[in-house]
Amino acid sequence: SARRMGNICCDHDVGPAPVVVRVYDVGGSDGVQYLNEFFRPLGTGAFHAGVEIYGKEYSYGQSAHGTGVAKNLPKRADPHIYREGIFMGMTDLPPWEVEHIIKNMSRRWRGTEYDMLRNNCIHFANELCDRLGVGKLPSWVGNMSEAGIQLDKGMAALSKTLEKTDLQGMADQLFGTSSTPARQNGPRNVTGVGYFGGR
Repeated sequence: SARRMGNICCDHDVGPAPVVVRVYDVGGSDGVQYLNEFFRPLGTGAFHAGVEIYGKEYSYGQSAHGTGVAKNLPKRADPHIYREGIFMGMTDLPPWEVEHIIKNMSRRWRGTEYDMLRNNCIHFANELCDRLGVGKLPSWVGNMSEAGIQLDKGMAALSKTLEKTDLQGMADQLFGTSSTPARQNGPRNVTGVGYFGGR
């Protein structure tokens, strides 16, 4: 047997090994489970994902300091509730090389950089699966996150447009109101939106 990176690699531990993505309902609440029951057949949902390889499951999440990469037993990513496994294929990488990949990713995937839309467990699982040579996750696992990104971009664009628009000026013109004190114009006085004082 060969010694690499401090680990002894035995013939029975060397690939090919199955890679399984473990999918969970986020947070473990009944509400999320019910929503995912509805949305899953439509190709979306609010999911957490981890990647199982060589009997360990790796995932990513928010933390106050250090790495956001976690290692746990398969199907046990608390507080999430396990939903299903997705067989991604076989990797030819031996355990020592998988550990090296995880170690490098742990340095880059900082817990303080977690973002629910742009840098989450789905993005981590996609990168890990790609590095293991089994491709990307099915789109339904991350569709909710991608939809959130598009909605966020749309809201940002709308906000920029509104910043450039003089809504108060438009309202003043439309309703005959003004933030300046009302003036006497003969016998009539504008005192509010659409209200004209009488003679």
